[in-house]
Amino acid sequence: MDIRYYPAVLYRSGRGVGVVFPDLDGCVSYGATDHAAAVQAEEAATAHVALMLKQGAVIPPPSHLDDVAADPDGEALGKVLIRIEVPCKWVRVNISMDERLLRRADTHARDLGMTRSGYLAEAVRRMAGV
Repeated sequence: MDIRYYPAVLYRSGRGVGVVFPDLDGCVSYGATDHAAAVQAEEAATAHVALMLKQGAVIPPPSHLDDVAADPDGEALGKVLIRIEVPCKWVRVNISMDERLLRRADTHARDLGMTRSGYLAEAVRRMAGV
């Protein structure tokens, strides 16, 4: 994983607090509070970047926080840096494991709303302390 810090602009919206990423076109997030918006922003940006990579898009480098313009309408609450884990190149693998263990992993992944690949990758991250 490559860790990057992308600037984000928080602004007041009808739904609470919105977040936009000047470097990640189309990536937006919302939260009821500033704190909730920042937490949601990290999840949204990480998922957005992962999808971009899967689609073969080039991930732009993060701008410097000082170079990000304030909202011209005066609605901005502030600017923050959001930590994003940028996955490396995705690689298809073929593994073997006990059939019952695989069924158990699939069931647990489904219960968590994850794919098999995502579940196994998370298990490796946790076991390896990555």
